[in-house]
Amino acid sequence: MAPTATKKQQQNNANNNNKNKRPVETTPTINKVKKVKSSNTSTSTSTKTTTFDQIPKIQNNLEIIKDIIDQYFESSQQQSISITKDIESTIVQLLHHNQCLCKVLNVKENNKIALKWVQSIASMIRNKEDKNVSLFGLTMLVETIRIANYELMVEYQNQWCTLLTEAATDATRKGTAAADKYQLVMVAMSLLVDKSALWNDTRRSITSNNTINSFITSATAPFTNTTNATNTTNTTSSSNAEKLSGVLAICSFIDSLDASIKPFVGRLEVIAYSLLFGSDSQLSEAATSLISRLPKCIGVSAADIYWGVSLNKIITSMDVSVDRLFKGIPSDKSNLVQSRVVLLPKNAATGAIEGNDQLNAHLTHLINIATPALPTTPSQITEQETRSFQNLTSCLSSILTTSTLTACQLPIDRIIKLISRILNIGFTQISSNPYNDFTLIQQVSIITKLHCSSYQLLSILFKVLRKAMVPFIKTLSSTLLRPLRVMESYTNLKIQKDLFETIKDAIEAIGASCSDSLAVPLVPILLKQILPYIPEQQQAAIQEKKTKKKGAQPEAQMTGPAQQQTVGNVDATKIHDGSDHQLRVSALQVLESLLINAGSLLGSSVRTQIDSTIVSLVMHCQTLLVKKLIFVNSSYQCDTYRSLLYSCMLQLAIKPISGIPPVLPYTIRLMSNGASTDNSPQVRSTCIQGVSICESIIHPQCPNLQAPTIHSNLSSLKKSINQYQLENNNSNNNNNHFFNQQQQEQEIDQVEQDEQESGSDEESGSVSDDDEKLDISLNDIDDEDEEDEEEEEETIISTTSKTTTTTTSGMKSGLFNDLSFNSATSASSKNNNNKKQQQQQQDISEDEDEDLDFDIVDESPSEDEN
Repeated sequence: MAPTATKKQQQNNANNNNKNKRPVETTPTINKVKKVKSSNTSTSTSTKTTTFDQIPKIQNNLEIIKDIIDQYFESSQQQSISITKDIESTIVQLLHHNQCLCKVLNVKENNKIALKWVQSIASMIRNKEDKNVSLFGLTMLVETIRIANYELMVEYQNQWCTLLTEAATDATRKGTAAADKYQLVMVAMSLLVDKSALWNDTRRSITSNNTINSFITSATAPFTNTTNATNTTNTTSSSNAEKLSGVLAICSFIDSLDASIKPFVGRLEVIAYSLLFGSDSQLSEAATSLISRLPKCIGVSAADIYWGVSLNKIITSMDVSVDRLFKGIPSDKSNLVQSRVVLLPKNAATGAIEGNDQLNAHLTHLINIATPALPTTPSQITEQETRSFQNLTSCLSSILTTSTLTACQLPIDRIIKLISRILNIGFTQISSNPYNDFTLIQQVSIITKLHCSSYQLLSILFKVLRKAMVPFIKTLSSTLLRPLRVMESYTNLKIQKDLFETIKDAIEAIGASCSDSLAVPLVPILLKQILPYIPEQQQAAIQEKKTKKKGAQPEAQMTGPAQQQTVGNVDATKIHDGSDHQLRVSALQVLESLLINAGSLLGSSVRTQIDSTIVSLVMHCQTLLVKKLIFVNSSYQCDTYRSLLYSCMLQLAIKPISGIPPVLPYTIRLMSNGASTDNSPQVRSTCIQGVSICESIIHPQCPNLQAPTIHSNLSSLKKSINQYQLENNNSNNNNNHFFNQQQQEQEIDQVEQDEQESGSDEESGSVSDDDEKLDISLNDIDDEDEEDEEEEEETIISTTSKTTTTTTSGMKSGLFNDLSFNSATSASSKNNNNKKQQQQQQDISEDEDEDLDFDIVDESPSEDEN
């Protein structure tokens, strides 16, 4: 057997040698190391296999980077290959796969490859012959900055700053033709500043070497090319794209560098406020983001003052716009603000803050920024003023939702007065006034836009301030409920939808504090609004089926307006489309939020109305689904409407109140039926979740926290039980011994008592016969009492012994024992015997006293006779 084994080993060694002969440069050394370490433990082999797996990956990454440099970077400069968008996206994905670019450039051993990579990118960006090559170079630079570490940033930061500044200057010189290049340059600058702000020395090099000045100049270059910065209507779409890229880059600079942008605040204010009143919506949105970030540039010491002045400027501009739009319309004078001028705060006028002169200069420049001039025609005035008010509202919302460096004072009273002034003017107050230059149609358009903007601003206030809005809840509740109470005059569905969204935000922000002022008056309106719309054909078909089933005569047909009435809802003359269903969905969302936040605080009458309405609607919906009577354009056809009905019913079951029957049994039955019969996955999932919640309420799954867990150690539990039984048996034996001793002592005491009684009887032998009769009668009474008490004691002892025997027979651990009960009864009987002896002695003494008195009475007549 030995020669055959040696032959097999030789063949295996030969096969291994043939396998190791592969045309890879580093494989021989790796195989040698593997052979030497094969005799070691399993841990060493596992570590060597991991290094063996990692080395080819690093080699593949290096090969990928080298191939990209050779085949695409150099070939594109020589124009031997054209770079398309598909090739560019494929290369970007390949660079980020397995962190290929990061693992190569961030290693010190690959400095030569990193240098060649950076130089190739710089040469591609400076290429002025082919536009695609320059864009491809900028894309590669963006990806390189994205993965750069500290060493790479320190080495190539200044080179990249100079390169990007040159590219931005070249792009702005060419104008709209190089808009794509300018956008990529702004993205690269934003990433470079963001990455440089991570370390102190790189941040210092950006802010001190005049680099940030060149970056701000490049970002604001598209605005300096136009003659009038306030007029943005004459610019093309490409120039607007460049301006948008510049504003977004400036916002990124402020987020990264904060107070280092302070010298450029004046220039940025002019650009931001000029775009705020422009016609482009994207630029206006970018301007609001820039204005909300400008207080960070002032510094921590004066950020709150600058924030307050900018906020007052926005609110004053909104007041001016409302004055122009509501010209000739009567309004409440209590909500008017007399001042239309922004003033410096008092603490800025005094010398309380260091650098006060510079701060006052910034504030004065901010106040004096002019708004654009109004056009001449009324139609243009309406369009521009409404657009300006909407942009100002968005800017105010952005300021309120942006974090600040310090705590700032908010003029909440002034904002609420402005909102109340707008919302108090409805469509009923529109009239043809000679002092008003707007037509009736323009006035309707103005009120619609201003109301929608006011509701959006009020929603932001509720989301930001939350409980701080409680002091104003009565005023705001009356303002929000007024348009719902006169719904006939507010037929605009957009206003109604925004109104329901605002009410929902108010309920979620304030919670139970709104139950009296907002929730209770709102419930009847919501219950009327959520009623479904059913077409006339479906209603007629349902009525016919009911009459056929009952066998009665058909009801009289409705005529006039009642013929077009829906199921308890508004009449069907108005158009019922998808927006009308959305309005009912919004009302159901408000009702669900109301039940979640204040459902248990509503009165019994209000809750009864809600319970009956919701349960009846769900039952009606399921009846129509079973009978397949859900027609097109009905409210029950909307899946969201049905799902919200089930959600409201679930909230009613979760939060019951005392005094009315619970909805939980109806909820389980109806949701179980809905989970099996409804065709919508959304509705079925809502029903399944509701059934599980209701079952958890009825059958709670959570165990008692103080009880032992199920997975406790059973062996230790058995040992403790056995030990307890042994201790209990020992205590029972001790009790038996003690009981025997007590019984003997009682017998001795009884003998002594008998002897004493016999002695007392002999001493009283000289008493007369009448006395003896009297004593006998008294003793007989005492004996009868003793016999009755002894019979009662025997019955008590017998009952206790029966109960003890029954309990001990059912208990295995012997926790209850007859001896413990017998010892207690014996002690009680002993006490009773002592009491009886004392009572007998007292009776005997009383009898003796009575005998003496009787003798004196007998002797008296003998003396009289004598």
